[in-house]
Amino acid sequence: MTTDLSFVTGSHVGELIIWDALDWTMQAYERNFWDPSPQLDTQQEIKLCQKSNDISIHHFTCDEENVFAAVGRGLYVYSLQMKRVIACQKTAHDSNVLHVARLPNRQLISCSEDGSVRIWELREKQQLAAEPVPTGFFNM
Repeated sequence: MTTDLSFVTGSHVGELIIWDALDWTMQAYERNFWDPSPQLDTQQEIKLCQKSNDISIHHFTCDEENVFAAVGRGLYVYSLQMKRVIACQKTAHDSNVLHVARLPNRQLISCSEDGSVRIWELREKQQLAAEPVPTGFFNM
């Protein structure tokens, strides 16, 4: 939930939609969480694109400004004001990220299928990236 007047949904095909809670109209839409690297050959791209877990939104949490989404093995920050992804860590874990939670001071915590837990700190907005803090990896 973003506010009392809107809410967010995510899907297994990588769609994130912000809805108006009063009239159920779409306020924003994002599906650009995963794009194949240009260095991959065509066969690798096809093989990777066929894995639905690579683009599935497994979990997300929100605050008044952003949606923090666990997409495949990565973490993404979607700005509700700018209506676009403002930060990402495409390979945040070695397996699918199952849960993400917001911590104070622009930090996130994530856990994955393999039992790893990582703490992340967002850089300033102009750098548009998420990076782990020095003690960002823990085993559960």
